[in-house]
Amino acid sequence: MPSPTGPQRGVLDIVGLDTTSTVQAARAEGAGPHRLFAKTGLLVHAGREGSLTVPASWAARLSIAWGNHAPAWTTVLHIPACPAPPAATGRWLVFPGGFSLDQAACVPLRVRAGRETATVHVPVGAPCHG
Repeated sequence: MPSPTGPQRGVLDIVGLDTTSTVQAARAEGAGPHRLFAKTGLLVHAGREGSLTVPASWAARLSIAWGNHAPAWTTVLHIPACPAPPAATGRWLVFPGGFSLDQAACVPLRVRAGRETATVHVPVGAPCHG
């Protein structure tokens, strides 16, 4: 993938998250540690290292998981500097996963890349206003 486009917003040139479309949240039924699950892709810039962190004030009600494996729900997701596969058409990799949360909300995530940090808000089952 060449770069985040459409609803995907590039953050610190390390991840791409959908921050404009409200991600559908549905009853988890065992799909996560909380009542609701919202599936969405995560774009990761190949060769960049960083992290996604759920702020402490949200840690009891929000967990995240992305990757090509069974979900490992966490509040801190380390992003290793993965190389692009030989057949890749761009520098961005896509991983399945999403959010597990107690109720629909505009959820904050802290993105870190090197010494830079940014907080983004993702509409998970409810729009973000402002």
